[in-house]
Amino acid sequence: MSTKELVIERLALGGNGVGRIDGKVCFVPFSAPGDRLKVRVTREHRSYCEAELVDLLEASPQRVEPRCPVFGQCGGCDWQHISYQAQADAKQQILSETLQRVARLVTPNVAKTAAAEQPYGYRARAQFKLHVSPVGLAVGFYRRGSHFVIDLPQGCPICTSPINAAMLKLRQVIQLLPDLDRLPQISLEEGLAGVVAVIQYTGGDLQRLKQLFLQHQEQLGLCGLFLQIDKKEALQPVFGSGHLTYQVCRAVICRRIPC
Repeated sequence: MSTKELVIERLALGGNGVGRIDGKVCFVPFSAPGDRLKVRVTREHRSYCEAELVDLLEASPQRVEPRCPVFGQCGGCDWQHISYQAQADAKQQILSETLQRVARLVTPNVAKTAAAEQPYGYRARAQFKLHVSPVGLAVGFYRRGSHFVIDLPQGCPICTSPINAAMLKLRQVIQLLPDLDRLPQISLEEGLAGVVAVIQYTGGDLQRLKQLFLQHQEQLGLCGLFLQIDKKEALQPVFGSGHLTYQVCRAVICRRIPC
């Protein structure tokens, strides 16, 4: 397809930038409001189109350098290339537009976005995907629009330090398993007492897996570890409490792990 030029006007729900080509709305991933771009249309719809960025002709002042080395490949983030203040402003705008469109509110009164104290290292819950290949083990998130796992050998900059530390320690321990390919996913969640791990397992030797984690319990440093067999809701406890406690503003919330 031929290339077109457009200017990104705003950000949309889902992370894409929004511009117009010949009056038609166009969604462009990894763009920023104020960007002047050369794009290639990849999908045409009746009322809008989708495009990919070919060349950044003029960069928006809202652009910043992403901290993550795999940003743009990994599907876990959309806006690391945009200043944090601009992200917060965009979320306020998106909520206001959604209330106008869906709830039919003419002028919704939307407060400013409550920003995190730090633009990185705040995510206290994550689901890491696993994939075993001849090259080795990949632990990370899916590539955008696919089920290819982008490896994060140093952790994710968006996640808290305890989440990354737990992921890296689990990564070392599980490589001792002969059926490593039977572990498709690791879920980690941080509470006041520490990190709880829920590991999905599709293999046939549950006792061996439990024994491995019990042998390395101290090394893992988790406050709880549970196994999810196939995709059943009930979890098999290995060690730790079945409750996770959070501090939310001044309230303390306790969530029970479904065992």
